This record gives sequence, C-alpha cells and structure tokens, in this order.
Amino acid sequence: MHGNYDMVVAGGSGAIHAFAEAFNVPSERIAPLGLPRVDYLLASRGMLGQPVAGPKAVEREAAGWESAEGEGICSNVVDGECFSDLDQLIAAECAVDRKELLSCYPQLQNGRLNVLYAPTFRQHDEAGLFTKGVMHLAEQLSGKCNFFVSPHVLSQLEAAIGVQYASRDADDGHFSERCYGAGISLVDGGSLALMPLVDVVVSDYSAVAFEAFLAGARVFFYLPDIDTYRGSPGLNIDPEHQFCDQSFRDAELLTRAVLAFGESPTDAPADAFAEFARHYLATPSDGATKSIASAIMALLEENR
Repeated sequence: MHGNYDMVVAGGSGAIHAFAEAFNVPSERIAPLGLPRVDYLLASRGMLGQPVAGPKAVEREAAGWESAEGEGICSNVVDGECFSDLDQLIAAECAVDRKELLSCYPQLQNGRLNVLYAPTFRQHDEAGLFTKGVMHLAEQLSGKCNFFVSPHVLSQLEAAIGVQYASRDADDGHFSERCYGAGISLVDGGSLALMPLVDVVVSDYSAVAFEAFLAGARVFFYLPDIDTYRGSPGLNIDPEHQFCDQSFRDAELLTRAVLAFGESPTDAPADAFAEFARHYLATPSDGATKSIASAIMALLEENR
C-alpha cells in the first residue's frame, strides 16, 4: 500500500526503524522533525514565544492569516491580540485554551491530584476486557482525585462512563460543558489542551503517552487487555516489558501507584518512560512546525 515517498515526517529518531518498515521507504527518507502539536505542548509550559502588543480585534478571532496594512507581512489575532510570530501565536492559543478549561473545570484548581485517562482505540473488544477495565479504573479512582477520561474519537466509552461532559464546539472551537452528575469528567477532543493542567496521564498503547511527557505529566500505563493487543494489532513499544514499574493490568494496583505519586512525587520510582521519551522524541530548537515547513520547502526546491 505504501511506498515512493520522498519524505516521511516522524515524531523523533526513535520512530525511524518502524516508520521505514511501515511506509516502505529507506530510513534516510524518514525525517525525525517532531510534530506540530509538540510546539503547542512546549508552549503550554512557557517554552515558546510570548504574546506581543497589537491592535484589538473581535475576541478570539483566530481565523486565517491577515496581511498587516502597509507592511506586507503576516499577522494573526487571538483573543484580541495581534501576533506576527508563529511561536507567539501558539503560546497565545495555549493561554486561551487554559483559561477556558479552568473555567469549564474549576476543580482543576481545588488542590486535589488531577488525573487524565486517555486510552487508545479498540476496534474489537469481544471479551469486554477493555470496557470492564475502564469501569474498574473509574470505580477505583473516582472520589480519590479529579478524574478525567478522554476517549478516542471513535470510541463508544460515552455509553459506559459519562457523568460530566465537555467538548470543543465545532463552530467556534470553545470548550463547553454538559453536566450529568459528579465524579468523572468525560472530555471529548480536549485532551491535548488539558494535559498541561493535570499531574498524571494514564494511557496504554497510544502516542498520547509521549504528548503527556512533553506536557510535564507523570505517565502510567493501564493494560488490562495487553495479551489480546499484543496479538492484534501488535505493539512497536511494549510498556509492560519496557516500563514495568509504570505499567499495570490491575486497576487497584494502578490506583495505589497513582495516589502514592500524588502524595510524594519525589519518592516515586525512577521515571523509565520519561528517560525513554527524552531520547525517542525530537524537539527542534526552532519548533517542529517551522522545521517541517522548512524541510518541505527545501525538498520542493530540490525537485524543481
């Protein structure tokens, strides 16, 4: 199915071998430049540019680029501020998202441990291992921390757990909240923006784990169906083998580890996943978005 690509962008050097095999190209055609969302996550931690003063505009007018009058350069407007630099624009988007999320979820600031569970998609769950595992984890963690669940976009978890629900409105991009009760917050489409605001991210076989690392969260892996998942679709990285102190099949054991980390982060076991992710990922000094754009433009110029 795949082949003949001139360049394949990867999130980091750790993905080169798997991507070369998956896309049927020589490894030298894999460009480990990071991904644009890397810039967002780093900006959320104050590691990219700061907003600059500019003309006021309609609140949150984040639509396409506009030419600055008489200057022939590009600028953009976010929440009434004008930006002429991509890093500053991303940082401004982060600030707006943070403000909206804190308004939507005031419990994020109540002093309790904030835990986000973001599992990957399962096409099949005939034995119900995953669904039962999710319910068990919800039972264990609910009431002991601020517990957020961000299901895969194709998941049907809403039918299994859905107490408090927030989503990005398709029209204006804002977060909104529909309440069903209390205990669990079900987040749809907002996990990337939420990650910098939580202390712990629980995932499984998803690249979400790498995003959580970039956001500065402690990562744990919940793997109630790992034996099935190893068979199909299979794993490039096996958390249970590589990060055994952070991987759990049992929800109760996972809960103990998560809460112990919340009580005393400095006494937690060494973060093997963070060390792995540090070497696996690419975080270009100029930002992933600019690096990818520059690489594509250079390739186009080369093939003129």
